[in-house]
Amino acid sequence: MKKGIVLLAVLLLYAVFASGCVNTDDPVIGIWNADELTKASDDKLYERTYEFKSANLGMEYWYLEGENEPARQFEFIWLSDGSTYTLYFSADIDEDGESDKRTAVLADGILTEGDRTYSPASE
Repeated sequence: MKKGIVLLAVLLLYAVFASGCVNTDDPVIGIWNADELTKASDDKLYERTYEFKSANLGMEYWYLEGENEPARQFEFIWLSDGSTYTLYFSADIDEDGESDKRTAVLADGILTEGDRTYSPASE
């Protein structure tokens, strides 16, 4: 099942590239920092960051509170439908036995994914 989801994501990405629909001016491209810390299953607090790249690829970084190097990092492929973004992860982050898929919405300069909000990183 996990391989099937990753394969589907790769095929979708190929279809986007083949059709010439890659938008390098998408407003989500860049670094987004979570507005609040996340308490993970290991009971530690993490600062979370999304990095969206123009080739519909991205990374999610989890930093232990106050650290400069990520303690965890996860690759994803993202697809856009206007202001809604679907993120296909190759990893099982929530440990339910399957690759993760998340949906995020960008509105008024704030990225919202589930109950978390993210703000653009300061330049």
